[in-house]
Amino acid sequence: PAPSEALTITTESLEDAVLGTPYEANLEASGGTAPYEWSAIDELPPGLTLSADGKVTGIPQELGDSAAFRVECRDAGTPSKTAQAI
Repeated sequence: PAPSEALTITTESLEDAVLGTPYEANLEASGGTAPYEWSAIDELPPGLTLSADGKVTGIPQELGDSAAFRVECRDAGTPSKTAQAI
């Protein structure tokens, strides 16, 4: 089989969250071998969680101007490829 494209996280930023309001955003990736498995490298803002399928959900609990966090995406290939982004 032909080698797959490098795994790349294509989400550059997420929509702003509003304190006390339900939030949902999807992280996206390309290349590698789907399905992808997502995990957080840094702690997410209070009230938000990241699922293994790349959904950030929850109800934000604190005010703040910026809530940067790093994520990792791993593909299903053998050997697996990993990409990281903020």
